[in-house]
Amino acid sequence: MVGARLQDVDRPRRWLLPMVLALLVLFVVVGSLLS
Repeated sequence: MVGARLQDVDRPRRWLLPMVLALLVLFVVVGSLLS
């Protein structure tokens, strides 16, 4: 039970990094298109 709860806490941190990287790439693409 404790292991499952710890995994649940660790899961958001795992998809947070790819989401931030995708947002950074999106900002770079939009910036290059606007400039």
